[in-house]
Amino acid sequence: MIDESTAKRILHDFRIESSIESMEPLVRGTNHASVRLRVDGRGWVLKSLTDGQASRIGLARAVEVELEKSGFPVAPVRLTATGRALVAHEGRHYTLHEWVDGQQRAIADRDAVLAENPAFLREAGRDLGSLHQIANSADLAGLDAPATTGEMLLRGPHHAVRRIRRPRRQPPLLSSWHMLRLKREKTDFDQWIIRQFGGVATFAARLRDRSLGNPIDRSDNVVIHNDINWENLILDERLQLRALLDFDNVTRAPRVVEVGAAAVVLAGAERGRVAEFVAAYEEETRRSVDWAALELAMSMKCVQSILNSITTHLKGHRQETALLESWCRDLHSSLQQLHSR
Repeated sequence: MIDESTAKRILHDFRIESSIESMEPLVRGTNHASVRLRVDGRGWVLKSLTDGQASRIGLARAVEVELEKSGFPVAPVRLTATGRALVAHEGRHYTLHEWVDGQQRAIADRDAVLAENPAFLREAGRDLGSLHQIANSADLAGLDAPATTGEMLLRGPHHAVRRIRRPRRQPPLLSSWHMLRLKREKTDFDQWIIRQFGGVATFAARLRDRSLGNPIDRSDNVVIHNDINWENLILDERLQLRALLDFDNVTRAPRVVEVGAAAVVLAGAERGRVAEFVAAYEEETRRSVDWAALELAMSMKCVQSILNSITTHLKGHRQETALLESWCRDLHSSLQQLHSR
């Protein structure tokens, strides 16, 4: 947790000298220690990162700056007097973004959003295409990340299953999966995990078996956001994109990986909706998307995200339970639809 004295010191480095009017922690949708600040009537998000996280953040901040310069809707990055986006203090590193007002919707709100803004998927497809065009035309020399292959990504869910099933090294020497099964008072989400985990693990094994010679690796490698989800979208009153948040996972990977992941999160698995999203993306980028690779990427997103959510839940992050459960149920439904065709 960032305390007020640390926040004041960091704000000074970012050329903000006024007193802090309010300060509150951010939990939902954040992976790092983050606080929302109010200074002179303006809102800011201050995020704390470890050395390891900071070492990977250079590319992310460079992409954000390029997007902002090009007019793409992001939360503006605050820079120091010397143009740095990272400030170090007592073994931690800090970034500062302007707070963007608007509304955030959840995956359970998809139908309501599409009913209220019928053009949402077309707009989202164009926005993703624009992001890829800008990020991949920018000069990112010296900041590029090692490319992530489709083969690596398809093996990821199987590794996640193994981690969940792996016995602990300290007493009681049971895996988190066995601890869940032995839990006396189980929540509805606990029961759902117990019912569905075996099937999800089977899907993970199938993805691993498709890792060699898969169609995903025929897609060109590009810089991707790598975390397109509802919680990272700030929407205006017309449900149009006001800002895309959280670029901390930016990497280089096959283009179709992000198109598929964004499609299944924003559109679900209904083919007509997905086609609308993809058509807008193709029009914006003037690149065609291979549907076999797309649906494989969609399945991969579902399985990996379900397993990540289960892992988070088993670690005891109770404040996120409702969000995780909704996320898992929706993606599991999409996964079943994809494999029933």
